[in-house]
Amino acid sequence: MQRPHDDPRALRTYLRRGGLIAYATQAVFGLGCDPRSARGVRRLLALKRRPAHKGLIVIADRQERLAPFHQPLTPAQQQRAASRWPG
Repeated sequence: MQRPHDDPRALRTYLRRGGLIAYATQAVFGLGCDPRSARGVRRLLALKRRPAHKGLIVIADRQERLAPFHQPLTPAQQQRAASRWPG
């Protein structure tokens, strides 16, 4: 049996179907899912015992990837975000 993390395409399919992952950060391990997968988000919230109204952190390599997950930014907010990206 092939594990999803052995093949990037299998991992992508696993995440799109609502799969959860653990990933390393600088200090701790994080738990994550594909934020476009409603099933994955529901499962992650349940696992963390986190109310949906508190939201989740979305990690991305480019600002453009975050646009579907927040309200439109004002020009001042865009400038502030750009001045701090990444980090």
